[in-house]
Amino acid sequence: MSLPARDYRTAAELLAEAAEQAGLDAGLCEAARRRGEALRSSSAPCGGLEEAMEVLAARGYVPHLEAAEDIEGTEGAEGATEAAARVVRMRNCPFHAVAERFPPLVCGMNLALLEGLLGADGPVRARMDARPGNAAWWSRLLKTMMIDIEKGVVLG
Repeated sequence: MSLPARDYRTAAELLAEAAEQAGLDAGLCEAARRRGEALRSSSAPCGGLEEAMEVLAARGYVPHLEAAEDIEGTEGAEGATEAAARVVRMRNCPFHAVAERFPPLVCGMNLALLEGLLGADGPVRARMDARPGNAAWWSRLLKTMMIDIEKGVVLG
């Protein structure tokens, strides 16, 4: 016996549309943050670059280590040091299909999920590195996120 194909993308898009129209962004982000915390294998936040990369890879993000000098906008960052010159860029967004139609909602949710996964009080924090005014802003944001581990930042 075989089952018909499942259509999770349509369900996700309907839920995203309803959440966006109802202004549920904050509630969605809080739920995503809690889910990230629940998915973390310990109560302690990620302790460093290697652990963060393992956590991200396990969730389907395909992390890739890069030097900060290769990343536009990271030079001269507040508190930047020689040790802060490593970043991790995610080469895959597990939510890309839905994020294409609802970028602010889904990218915000994704960021909150990462904040929960990585932990709020450790050396690794999450943030998006969005650059409004750039025509490719959402396209780039959908395809990549970065983590500056030494400074404790996930960039998107």
